[in-house]
Formats: sequence, structure tokens, C-alpha cells
Amino acid sequence: MRYLKVKSINNEIYKNIKSVCGFSLLEALVAFIILATLLIPLVRLVPDYYRMANRSNDRSFSVDLAQDKIEEFKSKKILMTLALRLFQPTLIISSGSPGTGRTRRGV
Repeated sequence: MRYLKVKSINNEIYKNIKSVCGFSLLEALVAFIILATLLIPLVRLVPDYYRMANRSNDRSFSVDLAQDKIEEFKSKKILMTLALRLFQPTLIISSGSPGTGRTRRGV
């Protein structure tokens, strides 16, 4: 009698433990399928992210290079205009008949 009681108690404990702890193979497979369907699109985004980051770096480098060139051209233009203003030849244009002494300086 005592053996039957112990056995029935053990069966109940086993059933309770089995229902509370652990996963069945079917539950594990379903969880794996759900995880796979969620992770596959995320894994596909990683190369796109790197491609966009490289494009952004290339564009940033191009913009920086263009700004440097613009500044270089501006500084050369300023130097050229200063040089032209300082060293511009003056023309003497006669506005009267020769020998009258009436002249003007042209730019």
C-alpha cells in the first residue's frame, strides 16, 4: 500500500515537473522558425548598411575636396585681382590733336 502511494505521488510530481519545465521538440522547432524568419531580414540589412556608410564617406570626402578647391580658386582669384590692380598697365589715350597736351589715363 505504501509503495502505491509513493508511486502515485512520484507520478504526480513527475507530471507537474514535466508540464512546468523544459520544451518539447515541437516547441523548440517553432521557436527556431520564428527566430529565423525575424533574423533573416536583419542579416540582409547589414551589407546595405555598410554600402550606404561607404557611399556617405565617399560623398563627404568629395564635398571636402570640392570645398578645398573652391577655396584655392578663390584665393587665386583674389591674388590675381590684386596683382592686376597693382601691376595693371596704364594706357595713355590722347583725346585731342597731337601736341595739345590733353591726355587721359585709361584703365
